[in-house]
Amino acid sequence: IFEHYLPRYTGDATPQSRPGLVVGLADRLDTLAGLFAAGLAPSGNKDPFGQRRAALGLVQNLVAWELEFDVRAALAMAASHLIYYRTLAQCVARTGVAL
Repeated sequence: IFEHYLPRYTGDATPQSRPGLVVGLADRLDTLAGLFAAGLAPSGNKDPFGQRRAALGLVQNLVAWELEFDVRAALAMAASHLIYYRTLAQCVARTGVAL
């Protein structure tokens, strides 16, 4: 589980196991897609939700593992799974009912 957090910062170690890499990539893609879908893009030099860290970690892992990876397609796939959750969030916002 620890490996999926790697790298935590620039220059940090990258995952040594394939499961650590795969879970880390999935987590970062989910984070990026979810925050952008919620309208929480980083602005200026502020990055309160860690999108830049997530994006840099994603790229560092892909480079370290020398993977050919279509980031655009992966983000589109991650975003496609958010449609249900975004619709649910809109319903909650309209009604004020917390689920």
